[in-house]
Amino acid sequence: KFGQETVRHRVGVKDALNAANAILFPTQTTANLYQEFLTCNNSHVFPYGLDVNELDQSMGNEQPLHQMATDKVRVVNIGSVEPRKGQDVLLKAVESMPGTASQSMELYMLGRLLDKLDANFTQRMRNEVEGMPNAHLLGQLPRAAIMAHLQAADIFVLSSRDEVLPVTILEAMYHGKAIISTRVGGVAEIIEDGINGLLVDVEDHKALAERLTLLGGDAELRKRLGEAARQTFHERLTMDQFGPAFEEMMAAVVYK
Repeated sequence: KFGQETVRHRVGVKDALNAANAILFPTQTTANLYQEFLTCNNSHVFPYGLDVNELDQSMGNEQPLHQMATDKVRVVNIGSVEPRKGQDVLLKAVESMPGTASQSMELYMLGRLLDKLDANFTQRMRNEVEGMPNAHLLGQLPRAAIMAHLQAADIFVLSSRDEVLPVTILEAMYHGKAIISTRVGGVAEIIEDGINGLLVDVEDHKALAERLTLLGGDAELRKRLGEAARQTFHERLTMDQFGPAFEEMMAAVVYK
């Protein structure tokens, strides 16, 4: 929505889009949002591709900076702490889970607290976590430590209200994690509900609580969804797919 408003109200942006030889969008969903501004057929959809070698090298090189529970289901959320990322919805979901299901989980939220953007929101998140013994607001961590927490997770949750295609969900797929995500941005283009992850509607904390309860109590389902997510990643979302397709598109534009 921010991007759309920028095109509508900032002088010259729409003209620049139409003057470009090529515009790249990471998802079809995002491309569709901008079609009303385009008068020529210059848009291309290229999902991100991650470098598998780089991801392989990060495996096992770091330990989580926070001691993670070994006797509970470990749930990880990665993203800057701000309303757009929906950490409040995730906490509400955990709070509304049945007691035994909630007590069997530990939630770790990693990401910089954007106090300057919305201090009321970040303080509310701090206050809520203080009253939840199984929730941890870890703040900004080095990338290696973030990857260590992700590797140690049983479930990865994306609770965002607005996204394009966050790299964190691709990284979770690479690591073969069971994923729960809101139907936001282009996520539904790579995650098929019940096949390689679970999807819920934006703001629906009750559905999120149900999915957390389901996955928390079913290790076999977590394994199946995680393996399918990893397969999708390797089939569609690596640099080996992205690089050649990007080069082909660039050649077509340059030598047109």
